[in-house]
Amino acid sequence: MLVSIIVQKISQEKSQSTSFKAINAQTMTQVNLQSKLKALLSQLNSVIVGKPEQVQDCVACLLAGGHSLIEDVPGVGKTTLAHTLALRCCVLPKRKHS
Repeated sequence: MLVSIIVQKISQEKSQSTSFKAINAQTMTQVNLQSKLKALLSQLNSVIVGKPEQVQDCVACLLAGGHSLIEDVPGVGKTTLAHTLALRCCVLPKRKHS
C-alpha cells in the first residue's frame, strides 16, 4: 500500500541510530505519520468516491514535491479532488488553465 511505501522511504532516509530511545522515537514517528496519511486518504476518499488510485497518486505526488496533471472527462471530480487535497493540507487552492 502507498502509506507503507512512503513510511519505509522516509525511515530509510533518516539516520540510523542504535539507541533504544532513538528507535522508539522513530517507531512512534512512523506510526504517527502512517496514521495521519491513512486519515488523509480516508477523508479524501469520502469526498471523491470511486477513485482511490487517483487519490493516492495525488497524495504521493504532493509528498514527493512534484506536480500533477489530472486528466479525465468533464464532471468526474478533478477540481473537487484538487480543492479537497489543498484544504486538507492547509494550502490555498490555485487552479491554472492553459
